Amino acid sequence: MKVLQVMAVCAVLQSAAQARTWNLTTLYSFPGGSKGLRPNSIIFAKGALFGTTAGEAEASCANDNCGNVWKLAPPSTSGGAWAYTVILNIADRTTQLAQPTSVTMAASGSLFGTAYGGGSDCGMDELQDCGGVFELTPGSGGWTETVLVDFGVGGSNGEGSTGQVLVNSRGDVFGTIGNRAIELIPPSETGGAWTEDTLYAFGGGVGSGYNLVAGPGNVFYGQTAGGGAYGMGSVYQLTPPAVAGGAWTEETLYSFQGGTDGSNPTGPLAIGSTGTLYGTTNNGGDPTCLFQQDDEYPGCGTVYELTPPATAGGAWTETVLYSFTDGTDGGYPANGVVIGSGGVLYGTTLFGGGTASCYEACGTVFNLKPPAEPGGAWTESVLYAFTDSSTVSPKVVLGAGGVLYGVTEALGASDSGQVFELTAP
Repeated sequence: MKVLQVMAVCAVLQSAAQARTWNLTTLYSFPGGSKGLRPNSIIFAKGALFGTTAGEAEASCANDNCGNVWKLAPPSTSGGAWAYTVILNIADRTTQLAQPTSVTMAASGSLFGTAYGGGSDCGMDELQDCGGVFELTPGSGGWTETVLVDFGVGGSNGEGSTGQVLVNSRGDVFGTIGNRAIELIPPSETGGAWTEDTLYAFGGGVGSGYNLVAGPGNVFYGQTAGGGAYGMGSVYQLTPPAVAGGAWTEETLYSFQGGTDGSNPTGPLAIGSTGTLYGTTNNGGDPTCLFQQDDEYPGCGTVYELTPPATAGGAWTETVLYSFTDGTDGGYPANGVVIGSGGVLYGTTLFGGGTASCYEACGTVFNLKPPAEPGGAWTESVLYAFTDSSTVSPKVVLGAGGVLYGVTEALGASDSGQVFELTAP
């Protein structure tokens, strides 16, 4: 890490009171034990919040790394408490998929989730990351879990599913596992086995484990953390075959160069109404940002847009909308962005915020507003700057009425994580 001048340090340690213009309310604090700890994902669906935790202090779990799936329902009366329910309690990583990383809700009301560890042949060692994909079906007696694919079976240990899956109207499940994009096809008969099909296998070491987003014509878009023409990551497109049974086609839309254009994209893409893609990079951007985490990858991250060509076959255009300085504006975005009303982008940073108790590492929630006139500059504002922990790792989603909901892996009453609500003043 670079040695900083006192003036620069003072600049980043300014009070965050000016930035904390939105109101944060803790809806639930994770206590550990069977209720879970270290929440790592959140969605808003059917008027409630759903998510996962990475850790759970069950005696049968190695290093407390089992996790759970939870639901947080809003109060029936204004000002009441939100109701927390454990949907899936993972008590044994040697027999269950463990360390769930995401869930998504299908039109049927079922939850489809991914897990990073556990499963067959993985044992108790948390480093044996097999994982898989599972379904949770609601019923009168609770939720029923079905494992769709267990990556510990068949010699695929270590795949580790991390990206959120997509579910189409037929019930097919799409996602990224390790260095592959896959499709899971439901069985033709009740109780039968799901079929796993590889849509595309990426080169070694590029990492494709981020969410796919769906565009018109059943085209998928995604990111790789490495690879591309310069080894700094890429954005790609997957096009379905023209005839049934044919091969999917992968096309690299943009290769990051590692300079002011960004490098090492992280988190899911978001797709706008015109087909423009929005994403974040963990590095690159402004090379003079305050707290360099790694001199090999200068810059504290960016938010960028990738605009489709005006004519078929043309090149996509990458534009950096904002470069973080790791000061009071935040630094190192890692979870992509979500699109709100008026095209406003919302996201989080792992670092920055600039308070004396944080030094360099607390994190922020920010928004990025489009310019009033075409070609103008986007405006970044910090909605909330965390002040307590270097392991907050915030994530946010948009709820009804423009309310933001999120999780932090630390903080809360037991410092085991929390679900929070952010509302405009």
